Amino acid sequence: IEENVDSSIDYYGNDMYNLDDNCFEADGGVRNMRIFRNRCFNSGQEALSYAPSYGGPLYIFQNLVYNSIQGSLKMGAWGILIYQNTIVGELHPDSGGPANTYLRNNLLLALGAYPEVLGAVTDGFSSSDYNGFRTNPGSQTNFLWVDRTKQVVPRSLRRLASASMPMRAASAPGFGYKTLDEYCKGSGQDCHSILIDYSDFVKASGTNRSDPTILYKPENYDFRLKPDSKAVDAGTVLPNINDDFTGKAPDMGAYESGKPIPQYGPR
Repeated sequence: IEENVDSSIDYYGNDMYNLDDNCFEADGGVRNMRIFRNRCFNSGQEALSYAPSYGGPLYIFQNLVYNSIQGSLKMGAWGILIYQNTIVGELHPDSGGPANTYLRNNLLLALGAYPEVLGAVTDGFSSSDYNGFRTNPGSQTNFLWVDRTKQVVPRSLRRLASASMPMRAASAPGFGYKTLDEYCKGSGQDCHSILIDYSDFVKASGTNRSDPTILYKPENYDFRLKPDSKAVDAGTVLPNINDDFTGKAPDMGAYESGKPIPQYGPR
């Protein structure tokens, strides 16, 4: 029934912090769902949940996410465009993984919830490129990209350890890649992507995983890129998303150099 379909819904300009569950849930959404230019600090579960959405498109762009205890994005949907976000927290497979999903110009920084900074059990229509990654130090499996139309991943291997447990060696044992170069050559994904760290930002650092009760304050962080960051001018043009870029090419992440930071919360 058309009038009962969840569609054409916008979440934007919100300042969300100190939540037990997700900052935003698009679960059950059908088409033209948009989550953009929000800030999310300190969420007990994944910051952004879309498990599931039906058909899409679901747009997730220019959001800042920090300290999501269980990782950042709860995958399990179809028709998702994940563009131009700065996210401290892994993107990981869940609820069957994403399909027909596109990732561009994101900065994803692993925080130790899961071994892979990017994990996707997906299909042949999905793609990822022009992203910046900070991997987990010491992790042997930093990237997971499986086309489930060509490879079988048992559902039991997609369920991930909780944040209270030690980080696993791999989300899906037998699958995944250690280095960005191996991941590019093995999957064909993220061949224009780069490695970054907290030092690429004006003022940023990781979280203390030994104490998940710490509540971090947004005013203590500045996730704008430093002028010499490798992520400056390292993105690709996304029509209607970053047409107003200021350099030779768009920057990666939520903030374009030389542009004001969005106003979050009451206006």
